[in-house]
Amino acid sequence: MRLIKAALAAGAVAGGLTAGAMCLAAATASADPPPPPPLPAEQGSYQPPAAAPAWAPPQPPQPVWARGNPVVWDDHYRSWGLWINGFFLPL
Repeated sequence: MRLIKAALAAGAVAGGLTAGAMCLAAATASADPPPPPPLPAEQGSYQPPAAAPAWAPPQPPQPVWARGNPVVWDDHYRSWGLWINGFFLPL
């Protein structure tokens, strides 16, 4: 009886190790993602407006972490913020 239990335990451990190795091998297979679609012609690079509207709050100071990116007014978000790597970060 003890021999059967030991054999079953060894088989379970061996099966678990084999299944784990197969999962790791399957997880490492990958392909390059498809390229992003091109922007439509009317969506060129973003150009912020020259000045904020009269009703806008005053421009906040430049944050220390902004790395030289200017604080701009964005009409879409209706707030002051920074454009960093194509993302608008409202202040």
